[in-house]
Amino acid sequence: MKLKNDFRYNKYMIIIGLLYLFFLYLSFSIDISVITFRDFLFSLNHDSEEAMKIRKVILYLRLPRVIEASVVGASLALSGSIMQTVLSNNLASPFTLGISSASGFGAALAIIVGKTFLEGKFAVIGNAFIFSFLSTMFIYIIIAKSGSSKKTIILAGISINYLFSSLNTLLQHFSSPEAVYEVSFWTTGSLARSKYNDILILLGVLLFSIIITIMFVNDASNIMNNEIDAKSLGINTTFVRIVLLGVASLTAAATVSFVGIIGFVGLVSPHICRLLKFKNPKQLIPMSMLLGALLLVFSDFISRRIISPTILPIGAITSLIGVPFFLLLIVRINKNEK
Repeated sequence: MKLKNDFRYNKYMIIIGLLYLFFLYLSFSIDISVITFRDFLFSLNHDSEEAMKIRKVILYLRLPRVIEASVVGASLALSGSIMQTVLSNNLASPFTLGISSASGFGAALAIIVGKTFLEGKFAVIGNAFIFSFLSTMFIYIIIAKSGSSKKTIILAGISINYLFSSLNTLLQHFSSPEAVYEVSFWTTGSLARSKYNDILILLGVLLFSIIITIMFVNDASNIMNNEIDAKSLGINTTFVRIVLLGVASLTAAATVSFVGIIGFVGLVSPHICRLLKFKNPKQLIPMSMLLGALLLVFSDFISRRIISPTILPIGAITSLIGVPFFLLLIVRINKNEK
């Protein structure tokens, strides 16, 4: 049985990986400009002004964008799959629990007011992380006090979403037009400012989060299967949950700080994995990350091509894709509860 499951897992990972590479190639090769991948290969062997222009377009506009889309998609999927596992709720994600809104408010506070917990280039991401972690802990406290029902968790997330959305609106009301424009970048989500330095930071956060997740994935699996048995094995369930929720908050905050609020990737990716019958965190989390990278690269490609040369906000595209899955998930949960 285990061999059959492993074979299915490897098969789907290969299929998802091939789809990811296909859309990665399309996204890298096709843009609002007429430069093709063949032009890029041709430019590598020439030093003309035209060849240098082609290399700059590919290496400093398209390539950072597709890499950042991959890293951000994987990060959001990692965050969502961790939250769903730790909270035992398939509706949990940085977007649905209001954590993205809290991160956005932290970023806006740093931009508009200048009130930050860290200094320098990490001021925005530091603020985003602090507020996302506080909102996560708020949800965890509510669960500990009133139970972990799906309705309790989602209602808590909705309340956080409204709270920080309102605070963000108030901040913008008393700020300059330039600051409002800057903050609007975070509320819609965009990959337009992709830079290699930002990608390195995001990649560092993702690798750190993966390492911590690997360290606790066995404990998470035991907690998910049976919390009482997990405690009997000596697992500190509260500590494991807080650590993993901290990791989920960090990855969500990092993505919001650099690309803004991009919804539903963290919700949809783990849900698709469960539809494929992969529920164990050891399989769910890696497959969700690959799916997340695929979904965001695909969404970015659609956002640039659907009404080219106009580039649509990628957050709007992911929401259009995610809403039907979200409604389907609600219907499935209601059927299971009856």
